[in-house]
Amino acid sequence: MSVTDALKKEIVAKGVTYTYISKATGISVDKLSRIFLKKRKLQAEELITICLSTGINIDELRKCLPT
Repeated sequence: MSVTDALKKEIVAKGVTYTYISKATGISVDKLSRIFLKKRKLQAEELITICLSTGINIDELRKCLPT
C-alpha cells in the first residue's frame, strides 16, 4: 500500500470530502482527484497540509506501508 492509498483510506474512514480538503488546504478538487487516482504524485507539502487539515496523524500512515 502506498502513502497515497493509506491517506485515502484514512480520509474515507473519517468521512472527509475532497471539497472540504480543498477549502481547507487550497488544493483544488481536480488536483486531489488526480492525486488519489494516481495520475499525479502526492508532494510532501501536500501530504502534510492534508494531514493537518483533516486531523490525520501522519505517523499513522506509516503503519500502512510495507517494511
